[in-house]
Amino acid sequence: MSKFKIVKYQEGFEEDQAHIGAKIAKSWVYPHQATVEEIRSNFTKNLFDSDSSLYCFSESKMVGFLISQLIGVKDNAKRAKITFPFALPGNEEVIDLLYDRTIEELKKKDVKVVFASFGSVWPNSEDWIEKWEFSNKKNERAIYQLDVNINEINDDLSGVRSFNPEIDLNKCTKSWVDDFNLPEEEVKNFLLSINTIKETLSHLVLQKDNKIVSQGAVEQNSIDSTKGLLTAIHATKTSYLKTVLRQLSVRSKKNGIKHLYIFFTHLDIDSPKIKPYKELGFTYAGSQAIYEKTI
Repeated sequence: MSKFKIVKYQEGFEEDQAHIGAKIAKSWVYPHQATVEEIRSNFTKNLFDSDSSLYCFSESKMVGFLISQLIGVKDNAKRAKITFPFALPGNEEVIDLLYDRTIEELKKKDVKVVFASFGSVWPNSEDWIEKWEFSNKKNERAIYQLDVNINEINDDLSGVRSFNPEIDLNKCTKSWVDDFNLPEEEVKNFLLSINTIKETLSHLVLQKDNKIVSQGAVEQNSIDSTKGLLTAIHATKTSYLKTVLRQLSVRSKKNGIKHLYIFFTHLDIDSPKIKPYKELGFTYAGSQAIYEKTI
């Protein structure tokens, strides 16, 4: 008889889930886990499926979990997305138990196609691709790392200042819309949201001749404070990118950050859009991709 008990989501599991998630995430290239409030909200809004999100207990202690999300119908096939299984050290045998049981529960819901993200950013996750017969890889994002050494990125800092929505929002929005063909309202909401994130250390712009020529922000990781995430990075020239990165590096170092990370979404690692960052000292740190399987 198995010493493990697997049960469906119940209200009150959120704190243990967040604790396990944060503990395991410390080994990731760039750690991230949902907070207790975010987990509760996702279930309340039915973003996560409570019937096929499973939790594993050894006696009364939660030792692992796997979260499922129903994502609609395409080509007459009901689809779902799952996380890979989380298991506390010493309880790795629950990984297969959680996965097998999740597939059983999804089949009961008439799900035909399952999606999951795997990659080198998460230790051991690539081993499960072949084991569980996932295929049809679609690149999701690559991660590059910059060691915080302000002497390596040295340029004129004149014109760099903190982002001021009243002065900069429209100028920055126009630059993003023109260069990336993004919806204007979506860009505005994104830029305004940066300063509301409690982990944001700095959100900077570089102005030349009354134009915003570069922009960037850095968030300090809440699980590993020695790591920071670069976001809203945009520049019209590599030299302007260097200037903003140096100032972000200075502020990061003052707050104990040793490594900065940037995510490139839906790009191959040899994409020319990544080249300027490589020239500035960024190195490949890992990648992730979406895989699928029919069940």
